[in-house]
Amino acid sequence: MRRKELLELFGFECDCPRCAFELDLERGAGEALSKWTGLYSCGCGPLQASQLEALVGEAEGGVRSALRKYRAGRSLTTGEAEELEQWSLWPLVPALTQLAMRLRLDGRFSESADAWRRTERAVCSVVPLSNLHLRTQSELLLTEARRAGSAGVVEALVDRSLSCTAAAYGGGVQVWQLLQGFRMPQATIEVAARLAGSPGAGPMPCPIRHQWLTPSDVDGRRTATLRLWSAAFHCVGDVYLDASAHLLVVKASGTDGQSVTCPFEVDLEHVKTRLSRRRRCLTVTISEHCYGQFH
Repeated sequence: MRRKELLELFGFECDCPRCAFELDLERGAGEALSKWTGLYSCGCGPLQASQLEALVGEAEGGVRSALRKYRAGRSLTTGEAEELEQWSLWPLVPALTQLAMRLRLDGRFSESADAWRRTERAVCSVVPLSNLHLRTQSELLLTEARRAGSAGVVEALVDRSLSCTAAAYGGGVQVWQLLQGFRMPQATIEVAARLAGSPGAGPMPCPIRHQWLTPSDVDGRRTATLRLWSAAFHCVGDVYLDASAHLLVVKASGTDGQSVTCPFEVDLEHVKTRLSRRRRCLTVTISEHCYGQFH
């Protein structure tokens, strides 16, 4: 579906891992994905809450059934399996969003929060720290803030919201207030102020988020790709990378830095980096050190 969509809209055939996964998923699923296909990247139109719940539930059930078939005979790590599940739920984000909002309007805050969590996980797997990601985070926080008896949950969500907002846009609690806090109850705003420190404490350091992509094996030699995001990554000159055999250390002005353990011993002669200024994303590709081999 995604490959066809990109071809029709932009005129190219995508062969990225997510498109390849969706194609394999559809080929082996048969009719199990009929509801999922019907909701692919679109909402459900005006429906009663019960009808909307049933439709989204059938689509989610169908894609999970298709995933079980896909996993059969494949050796996947827990992380890989989770990533594929979130990729498969990404096309349902518009429908899940519609469901979550409807449930909240009906005062069903617990069920709405659950739908927002499913939405946020799927969005984060595809477009982390994007406007859409921060929006779904904000909706989840707002829902939990309106739900009685969830103070501990709200504090954890506020902390994560502050960190992600800083990573995406920089600044401290003032930026969070402009983008998300203005919608929140006063009690939630006070939690954010407390977590961020006193007003005179100065700006919060920009966090550096990171994620390992699925490793690959080329001619018996493992390679792995690490992606790091931070609002402090303005240009190549702002970012400092220190690579050792087992550890990558990334620093930038305005951050506390980030240390990441490597999944294998690194060949320091074959460390590659690429910075996307638009996404504020540093991509680091490493290769396994192989003793006794010449490259």
